[in-house]
Amino acid sequence: MTSASAFSTIKYYAEHIELDEYQPGNILFLSWHSLQTASKDNSQIIAGKRGVAGDAAGLDARFRWPRGFMQLTQSNVIICDTENHCLKLVDRNNGNTTTIAGQCSAPGYQDGVTARFNFPWTAVLDNQNSCRIFVSENRNCTFRTVNTCGKNKWTVDTFAKSAELDLLRDFIQGINGDIFASANDALYYINYQTQTVSMLVGSQLVGLQESAFNETQESAFNETQLSKPQGLQWVDSDSFLVADLGNDIVYYCNLIELSLTSLDLFLFNMTGGQLNQPVSFLLTNYSLYLGTYDKILYFQCKLYGMLWILYIYGMCFKHSIRCFNSIPAMHYLLEFQEMVSQTFSICHFL
Repeated sequence: MTSASAFSTIKYYAEHIELDEYQPGNILFLSWHSLQTASKDNSQIIAGKRGVAGDAAGLDARFRWPRGFMQLTQSNVIICDTENHCLKLVDRNNGNTTTIAGQCSAPGYQDGVTARFNFPWTAVLDNQNSCRIFVSENRNCTFRTVNTCGKNKWTVDTFAKSAELDLLRDFIQGINGDIFASANDALYYINYQTQTVSMLVGSQLVGLQESAFNETQESAFNETQLSKPQGLQWVDSDSFLVADLGNDIVYYCNLIELSLTSLDLFLFNMTGGQLNQPVSFLLTNYSLYLGTYDKILYFQCKLYGMLWILYIYGMCFKHSIRCFNSIPAMHYLLEFQEMVSQTFSICHFL
């Protein structure tokens, strides 16, 4: 069986992946208590120490299982130091790390300049307000906001709070501000204007606000059983990828059709087996990076539609057919065309 390409021979557990704005051509990610940058040939620890948990600022910073980060500027990175219950800022120009919000090693729930967090998980810039970021909290069932500008810089406020958002993990924001998030064993929709919470995908609809989606479609949509979903990544404005960590599955979620499609990415695994805890994605114009428990998988293609790419190569690898042979590739292309109305192109795989 043809196998996938690992991004590097170095073993990584990539909690979160982004393109590195400070070192173009690299990727930036969290792995085993550290923030790292890497190319295919080498990696460098920016802050923290790989495999060593702790709580320290300054030039010799320590983190305890940080789960998410965001690049506030080209040289400043905000780290969700999850199990230290605070946010830290890494200045890549001088290597210094400072605590900007929360009281490290002191979990709690409090807004203001003396804020407390309880397992802050992911940070995302609010695309409706360039002077604040959203932070998801795994244990407070809460979305918080942190001001990043002006006299109230680093002040924390509550944006949305709901008991349904227990074990809140990753989230993404749509172009109109609405939020799609993973919590418990489900996916949720949070209305930006009203802050109301609705279950999008999960096993049951109990005690939730009325969904913003079509009820008939929603019923079938919610039959999918998820386990620790996280790592949400937009494919386009109407669809995203989600890693079902507990089931070792990657799903494609279509918000127009209200459908959830399993992608057989295990066919790409270097070991020839199933994925080992998929946890994060980075999707660019021509590449897909998939972070798992022990490696970052890397897919290179001329992207006009990620689904056709995955399906064609999945079928080719499954049947041990060389996908560079255009005849079988076209066969699977035509087969998949029955499920997708848009037009994409075949890609090559590295």
